[in-house]
Amino acid sequence: MFIAAMNRLVIAIECFPPNYMRIAKAIQMENLKNKVILIGNAVYSSTGQYIKLSQDSGNIGGQSISGTTFNLTKSADNIYMVRTIRLDDILPKIQQTKLSSFVMKIDIEGAEYYVFESGTELFDSLDIPLIMMEWDKMHYNIERGNFVL
Repeated sequence: MFIAAMNRLVIAIECFPPNYMRIAKAIQMENLKNKVILIGNAVYSSTGQYIKLSQDSGNIGGQSISGTTFNLTKSADNIYMVRTIRLDDILPKIQQTKLSSFVMKIDIEGAEYYVFESGTELFDSLDIPLIMMEWDKMHYNIERGNFVL
């Protein structure tokens, strides 16, 4: 919200429904709907699947992908089952803004690899000089860590 309040465009992707609703409420309360594009999906290697998130009772934003994908037609009513998109899927929304340079912050609890795997077209089309992300879970899969580098 801080960046949006500084009159900058923010594209926020939040897959966990309770957190999505908190962000949507904050956008409304701060009158920032023209500065925030909020997308309610999980970034993954394919579009239209459902993945199960792990539960983290100690961290309201600490859900992570459990690694299982499901080919469902809808998510049922389980807040831990979320629909996937590829990062490239948001490129048309970004192109509508007429902006071409962005700073990217990624905080997706160990699934950062999927951003880079599914965003080739986006990264080729936009100037993203800075990407801020967590590295603490990259050691779980060295091959994926090397891909990100």
